Amino acid sequence: MPAAPRRTAAWGLLACAAACFCLPILNPDIFWHLSAARWILEHRSLPRADWLSHTMAGKPWVDFEWLFQLLAHGAWSAAGFRGLWLLKLACFSAAAALLWRALALSAVSQEARAAGVLAWALGLSTANDLRPENFSVLFFLLLWLRLETHRLRATEPGPLEKAACVLLFTLWANLHAGFLYGLVLLGIFAAGDVLRHRRRSLVLCLLLAAAAPLLNPYGLAVYRVLWEHAAVLGELKAHIQEWQEPTLEARWLWPFWAVLAASFLAVLRRQLLSKDVPGEHLAGLLLFALSAAGHTRTTVYFLCVAVPVLAAALPPLPRRDGLLALAAAAELAFFAWKVVPAAYRLQAFSPRYVPAQLTHFLEAERSVLGAKNLFNPWHWGGYLGWRLEPDYPVFVDGRYLFHGLLAPTYAATRTPEAFQAFLDSHGIETAILERTRQLTQVTVTLKDKTKTAFWRPFYLFYMPRKDWALVYWDAQGLVFVRRSAVPAVWLKEREFTAFRPEDLTAAAAMLADGALRRADLEGEVERYVREAGVQADETAARAWLEGLP
Repeated sequence: MPAAPRRTAAWGLLACAAACFCLPILNPDIFWHLSAARWILEHRSLPRADWLSHTMAGKPWVDFEWLFQLLAHGAWSAAGFRGLWLLKLACFSAAAALLWRALALSAVSQEARAAGVLAWALGLSTANDLRPENFSVLFFLLLWLRLETHRLRATEPGPLEKAACVLLFTLWANLHAGFLYGLVLLGIFAAGDVLRHRRRSLVLCLLLAAAAPLLNPYGLAVYRVLWEHAAVLGELKAHIQEWQEPTLEARWLWPFWAVLAASFLAVLRRQLLSKDVPGEHLAGLLLFALSAAGHTRTTVYFLCVAVPVLAAALPPLPRRDGLLALAAAAELAFFAWKVVPAAYRLQAFSPRYVPAQLTHFLEAERSVLGAKNLFNPWHWGGYLGWRLEPDYPVFVDGRYLFHGLLAPTYAATRTPEAFQAFLDSHGIETAILERTRQLTQVTVTLKDKTKTAFWRPFYLFYMPRKDWALVYWDAQGLVFVRRSAVPAVWLKEREFTAFRPEDLTAAAAMLADGALRRADLEGEVERYVREAGVQADETAARAWLEGLP
């Protein structure tokens, strides 16, 4: 292929990679990071204990990601969600530039490098968000580039590079705990250097790098937190999806599986034919593949190793073009299938995973509901804390502090009795639940003695009306209050007794049977319409009411 079309193809593939980085922010944990930064700026010190929850209030907390939080808060203060999105875009673009340079070390063509960058970008599904881990990806690729350069040139790092290594790991440890993967990578190359050249310069770099994370405000506690994370990995895998094993059923992970298969096949072929695959490549591929096979969240580090290793193990030039064309076609097909539909709206933040409208209700009712013990889903805690602090201390959020509550919370959801006992044990007075279509068939006897079966929602059993009142609901969540915790007059004006989610068939039957006054039902519909804040929901509610006989 002539040079001009090759350049055009390369730029096209790189443009697709850049489009991947432009996907909106989804991570609800970004909000507890912003809360931490707000606390740091207000108190001009780093937090040492929890202040956002009522379950862990005052408990020691090591905020080892404090530097990322300040950077994110600065971006937020400058441009809101757009600023956070630009920070995400900058991190991944810089990481892609480092990967481009790393691929150039293998002397592959521009279009092959572009295909490698796109494969890496498509595989970032678990990390393609705004997280402290963005900086771990960036620094990991920087470290790979420097180590691979030294290996190829058979050179040793000088005093300035050793100092830069200390600086890198110091900075890394104050941004994200992913520096541990950097130590593993450095250890692999140090071992290879000792075995190949009997040199110990990289061993010294490894020792310095391992000590550098101690240069943080929490000292040894950073390593203690890593140990605590390792100790509860079983719990995390049981309850948090990103810590579970990657599966083929997760379609966003197909690029990861493709890179894994291609890299292992290419390395195996190269080793069988030439027996010249560097030990660092073999060890890195195996170790990071092992980590990725156990936890979806760590697939990103495998990709950062596998793509350059794959490039280095590619067959000779005459056979590359066909493989490259096939790979590029597969990448573009996946991009059109998964990325384009996800990016059709150019928005900086997608509110899909945060209860924005529900939070408006809590803000409006803070005089009555504020300071009461709150129950909330794990992934909503960060947003609720950011929006409602200090009036509503949360039950949990995404911080490691709450790992011990994962198993008890999930165990409590197995039966209504267990859930009530769990809420009682924590003194919960306001409960926020996700809206889900969990239904149970119930037979009801009408006034004319006929029996009718209805599918009724789960919350009628898990939140019994004798103790709990539904005072708000929308497309995402429900808010219940304990009857004994709020004034009766306030409750009478806000309780939904008939117009309730997933229970409208029963409401229509109650109205037809005379067990429900139409005026009461109309009043609840109008209150829902006032609070819903979504035109489609308002229209649907009124249409349902008008369709009743």
